[in-house]
Amino acid sequence: MPSYIGNFAIVLQPGDTGKVYKFEYPIKTEAYSNENVIPFGATISSAVFTASTSDGTDITSDILESPVGSTDDDAVYVTLKYPVINGAGTYDTKIVLTLSTTATMEFDLNRVIARDL
Repeated sequence: MPSYIGNFAIVLQPGDTGKVYKFEYPIKTEAYSNENVIPFGATISSAVFTASTSDGTDITSDILESPVGSTDDDAVYVTLKYPVINGAGTYDTKIVLTLSTTATMEFDLNRVIARDL
């Protein structure tokens, strides 16, 4: 299963289905530390993945194969497919996390590219 690495694009090709990506959001190890993303003592309770075209048209159902399947305390698993209806393009994507503290955190991905290599 591919893990998302922040500086690489996710590329989907025609026929791609069931491509599971793991997005990791490390938890801070101390209350006042500056490392990692999730606040100390919190975990991920749920996540919502959305995708849209550059003009704002929602294409989540065309690119997301199934709802966000699962979350670990510090990771989200997303199953993507090639967007058959919308086809080739670069899509704006984001994940909104709800934490165990009820706080929400939004992450813009903007790196999902659908094309025929």
